[in-house]
Amino acid sequence: MLRRDLLTLLSAVPVVPLELVETRGEKTGATNDSDSVVQADGDAPWPRFKCDPKNTGKSASATGPRDGVTESWRFETGGGRNSPPVVDSDTVYVGGDGLYALDRETGAKRWEFRVGENRAFSGPAVGDGVVCSVNAAEYHNVLYGVNAADGSERWSHELDGQMLDSPVTVVEGTAYVTGPDETVAIDVSSGEREWASSPGMGVEDNSVPAITDDTVYVSDSAGVRALDRTDGTERWTYDISDSLSPVVSDGRVYVAGYQGDQWRVVGVDTETGTGKWQVPLGDADIDNSPTILDDKLFIQAGSLHAIDVETGEELWTSPHGPSGFYLNPPVTDGERLYIVNSDNDYAAALDPEDGGLQWRFDLQESGGGAGTMPTLAGSTVFAHGAQTLHALVPDNDPPVADATHEPEDPTTGEPITFDASASSDPDDSIAAYEWDVGDSGTVDATGRTATFAFAEPGSYTVVLTVEDERGATDSIRTAVSVSQPTATDRQQSSDTVETTASTEAGAPETPTQDGISGPTQTHDSAVDATATESSSPASVASPPAGEASGPPRTTMSETVTPAAGVLAAVIAGMVSTELLVVVGVAVVAVLIVLTWERQVEGR
Repeated sequence: MLRRDLLTLLSAVPVVPLELVETRGEKTGATNDSDSVVQADGDAPWPRFKCDPKNTGKSASATGPRDGVTESWRFETGGGRNSPPVVDSDTVYVGGDGLYALDRETGAKRWEFRVGENRAFSGPAVGDGVVCSVNAAEYHNVLYGVNAADGSERWSHELDGQMLDSPVTVVEGTAYVTGPDETVAIDVSSGEREWASSPGMGVEDNSVPAITDDTVYVSDSAGVRALDRTDGTERWTYDISDSLSPVVSDGRVYVAGYQGDQWRVVGVDTETGTGKWQVPLGDADIDNSPTILDDKLFIQAGSLHAIDVETGEELWTSPHGPSGFYLNPPVTDGERLYIVNSDNDYAAALDPEDGGLQWRFDLQESGGGAGTMPTLAGSTVFAHGAQTLHALVPDNDPPVADATHEPEDPTTGEPITFDASASSDPDDSIAAYEWDVGDSGTVDATGRTATFAFAEPGSYTVVLTVEDERGATDSIRTAVSVSQPTATDRQQSSDTVETTASTEAGAPETPTQDGISGPTQTHDSAVDATATESSSPASVASPPAGEASGPPRTTMSETVTPAAGVLAAVIAGMVSTELLVVVGVAVVAVLIVLTWERQVEGR
């Protein structure tokens, strides 16, 4: 009776199926999303002249080329003066003999807006789905609002005075433009005039206002003026001649112009209009706007000058400054200064610390005209030369693939781990790893490491392909010779499986070198594949022609001689400790009962 009772008790213990569960790790590393940072203007990385409303010339999101460039694409604009391009999320807008919208990545033309024949458009600005640009003709200047989506005309507004080719700036739904006779504010949605303030720039000069929360700062024939942003009423005027496009930074308005019988750059208090700072620049004619980066001001006056904004000390000069007619200041991403030198027909990057030349790209322009200020978006410099817009991107040295494998002399059924950790990229980081068993052109696994097992002896080729963050690739082929295991190999394999089985299920996931965790995967196939750091499952690959072909599908477990120790280890790894205690107690109890019954029967 006792034995039957114990057996009944054992039958009530739940049976836990032993299953091999495949778990795939997902790669969570950061991507190059440099072309995706959101600024105050939505997703437009450079929506207006000098990027920000204050005209500082600094992009908060760009990471321009550091050490060298190559030309990604070019587009013939037909020329134009004072027409730096602007950029939104996926489109470049530029003025020339027409107003053009171009695909940011390819330079393909999306639309074109024209008025008459060969009448130039000034530098545009984009905001609220509208592109604003001045079409210039003698005594007939028209500010156009064009739908950014399709290039259709939305509105037009005639401006007084002689030829005007100043760039436009758009801030929070209002377009501002300083013409020969007045500065005007135009509602972007309707084209209606909000206000106008005289005087303007006169006949020859061009200027772009700087905008803050409540004030519009303009350079015109009266000097530098502060205007109320709501109605254009004048708050103060600072007397300086021939100044262009003021810059606002840290409570000062900076502008370069002619004062006291010489050219100089001055800093004016934004609230009172009183001069706080000035640096003489000699006899060089200044036709440019300052650029501000941290505690440095950069201004072109014969050569490019770097000035400490606190002390007024000249820090350095460089012969590689911008040149050309009027509005062609340097711009910056915080790490480099970028310029277009029209006199010598090149674009360049300079070190803001000492003015040293970092790279130079010859634009190779033909025909007349002059280049203008470059524009930054993502890692691209858009340089508008005399007749052509050039998209300049960083040089990219390709990655170098390298792979090792362990063990070096594998046998059939034995896991072989391939490791691409020795792969490198000289100027970027590696973004993707792909493994191809048999050089068949298919991807069998992804990730920095991958594990394969081959069911038949022979020679196999495993191809590693690595790709960097800018799409350059490199591949390396590794030949692996797989042999039949000896009796000693089989015994070692059995021992290895026993050890692995006893620890696999309970082992915690361990972060890889990339900070990505994922337990080993096992695939029931002639070629078993395991990929760590993988975002996709490893595929089954068949041996190529001329190499060993596997028998019908064979699992790793079928290559190991069954043993009681292996089974015990698997059970120990797959079931809970509490269940093992219950089962162990029950087994001991059964053995005690059996022993007792035998002793009774023997009496």
